Amino acid sequence: MSDDYNKGMLYEAFMLRAFKKHDRDTSAKFDEPSMSNLILAEQGAIEVRHLPSASNMLADVKMYSLQAIDEYLKLNLTIEERDTVETARNNIERANHSSSILESIEAVLVATSRFKEY
Repeated sequence: MSDDYNKGMLYEAFMLRAFKKHDRDTSAKFDEPSMSNLILAEQGAIEVRHLPSASNMLADVKMYSLQAIDEYLKLNLTIEERDTVETARNNIERANHSSSILESIEAVLVATSRFKEY
């Protein structure tokens, strides 16, 4: 569970940095549970009637992640940073599992670490 929480926190940090927010915004799906619940649903570890299916959660996380990528591309990125972010965009578009999205998110966080005040 702790590892899933940490992965969820990566997603949250990625979203907060993209949208230049300092505080979590649960109304906008920026928060850790969006990714953590997806991971748990993919593992079959949760079946809660009020949560969408794993495929719907994946679609939502992809959509929000791609919106965040668009925000990263508005930053004054170096060529290398931009290449990483654009590659991440392509990978997220094709992702069919949370692990693929998380790999891209981690790459973007590393590439844009100079913007980590958010």
